[in-house]
Amino acid sequence: LTVLEIGSFKSVGLICKLVGEPVFSLCADVFSTNTILASSVAVHILSMEYLRVSHNLGVREVLISKLFRIACSPMQTLTTSTVLRLIQGSTQGYGEQRAFSSLAWGVGALL
Repeated sequence: LTVLEIGSFKSVGLICKLVGEPVFSLCADVFSTNTILASSVAVHILSMEYLRVSHNLGVREVLISKLFRIACSPMQTLTTSTVLRLIQGSTQGYGEQRAFSSLAWGVGALL
């Protein structure tokens, strides 16, 4: 891989998150969580199928697949909206809930 291709792989993720997160934030207010998750899974499957049927698997194909998978990953938005729903009317704070959920996510990743 060239330096330009490596830089493209690293930068496309940040650009996709810059666009994807606000879109999923708006969708979280309009659609149900199940609808958002189902659409995310569908796009992930389509991106993997794109890689599977590509006859000439090169940097461009992998970059396109990565673009779709990153832009269609609503986990942070869904986690935030779920935490806000859970703490509504309770004495627990948002930061406390997110801190423990991040800790649990990290421990789960190690297992």
